[in-house]
Amino acid sequence: MSDLFRSPGGIVITTRSAPTFVDVDFAAPLGRRVRLVTLMIGVIVTGFVFVDLGLAMSRAKPPAPLGILLLAPLVIVGVSLPVAWFSQICGYRLTGSELVVLRRNRQTRFAFAELSGVTADPEAMAWSVKIFGNDGLGAITGRFRNRRLGFYQALVTDRPRAVVLRWPGRCLVVSPDRPEEFVREVRARAGLRD
Repeated sequence: MSDLFRSPGGIVITTRSAPTFVDVDFAAPLGRRVRLVTLMIGVIVTGFVFVDLGLAMSRAKPPAPLGILLLAPLVIVGVSLPVAWFSQICGYRLTGSELVVLRRNRQTRFAFAELSGVTADPEAMAWSVKIFGNDGLGAITGRFRNRRLGFYQALVTDRPRAVVLRWPGRCLVVSPDRPEEFVREVRARAGLRD
């Protein structure tokens, strides 16, 4: 959009205002790995709870004190449910100047200032080693490392939809439902060339 105005000397000057962008939302669909890990952990925890409670309630003398047998399932459920709940990624929102990762009860923001690149890369997380985080219970979140990206932060629900965002000294991997459209939108908002 251009604005025209006259300077005191009568010269017409054209100025360009910064483009305005409408917020765009992207879903965070659960990929096969996240669904499988979440289901597997759920089955293991449920099985452990029932076996443990069965031992505690059996007429034979339990192999451990009754209090420990009854407390153990509660501790396991008390740890795994919050991890799954708070790791979930509900979606991604692109505003005019930042990426907002929508999570349970919070948002994580990443400004586009100094963003140096963004690419869709289905193999971005291949051969990654987890440094710290959650590797699939509700989502893949935390710090990881591999040869291709070096150290990076992941906020991912579906690895084949991975999009890599790079800043000087920082790398982020996300997984929006429409990776190519996400890349185009981020490039436009960050002022990056194709």
